[in-house]
Amino acid sequence: METHRRDLLQLSTLADRAASVQAASRPDPRALQALRDELHLLDGRMRGDTAQFQALLVRCARLLHDVMVVCSLATLLLVLITCVLAMRRIRNYLLSHEGRFRTAFQQAALGMVKFDLRGRVLDANAAMANILRYRPEELQACTLAEVLHPDHIALDSRGLIDWPTLLQSGERRLLRADGGVMWGRWSASLVEPGPEDPTLVLAVIEDVSHAHELADEVAFHARHDALTGLINRREIERRLLRLIEPPQSPQLCHALCFVDLDHFKLVNDTFGHAVGDKFLCHFADVITMQLRPGDWLGRLGGDEFAILLANTDLAQAQTLLERMHAVLGQPWSHQGGRPLTPSCSFGVVEIRQGASDVNA
Repeated sequence: METHRRDLLQLSTLADRAASVQAASRPDPRALQALRDELHLLDGRMRGDTAQFQALLVRCARLLHDVMVVCSLATLLLVLITCVLAMRRIRNYLLSHEGRFRTAFQQAALGMVKFDLRGRVLDANAAMANILRYRPEELQACTLAEVLHPDHIALDSRGLIDWPTLLQSGERRLLRADGGVMWGRWSASLVEPGPEDPTLVLAVIEDVSHAHELADEVAFHARHDALTGLINRREIERRLLRLIEPPQSPQLCHALCFVDLDHFKLVNDTFGHAVGDKFLCHFADVITMQLRPGDWLGRLGGDEFAILLANTDLAQAQTLLERMHAVLGQPWSHQGGRPLTPSCSFGVVEIRQGASDVNA
């Protein structure tokens, strides 16, 4: 650096001296030649410095290039490491959530089953297998047609499964492995795992068979007499109202018989209500065995009953009632003492479709 400064100062000095020589009226040739010689020496020395500077610039450029390459490689390596770490973290996150879903799927109290769009079972949890009474591996070999009751399988015009209809929530009947039928609260949704994976249907099923059984039991008790199991007054009236609806076919005639047990109060007072209840049940069983298909027997209350003889006129009804009365005349043995012989009174009326009301 100091050498370059001296050369520049010398060059400035030579310029001043050359200007002085040129300013003279008669320039001295020897002075001019001396200046040329010094300038030539200075030029040679500065050319060498220039070459060294150029070489230094080239080395610096190469060094800078190498540094940039190293920095680029380091940056690329850092980016790759960051991507690998991020992908590993995402993979672990997905595996963790998949594991949680798998655990929740298998340990859920509700039945869960996966179908493909063809209706094949792809997977099912233990609760679903228990609900349908399959072993898990057996259930995974089933199809929708083997799981869902035929009345609840919706098909489109091409005969394929109508999934939009089946995706609607509701209660549906399902088929058990033992051939039984159960009710389930069905909720299904489409699952699209990814662009390369097929679309699945995930169905969640809650066993509501017990609720249906309770509802059926409540409905049965609402229509039947608790002691004899016969239909009660409300159900008798409902059936009679249905019988007298305006006919859609040729008018039919039926015989409605009213039955009153004789001396039933005496039985209760003599042998007790327990024997009286058994006596009523015996009477109901005897009459029921004499009924034809389409006939029915109901209890109006106390010792009063009603018999419907379907498609029967009064003459035919008289014959049937006489036969019933003869069968009832057989003695009935009980634990309360001597055998009892049931006796009853019959009253019969003819009813036709299209009558104004039950009492018509």
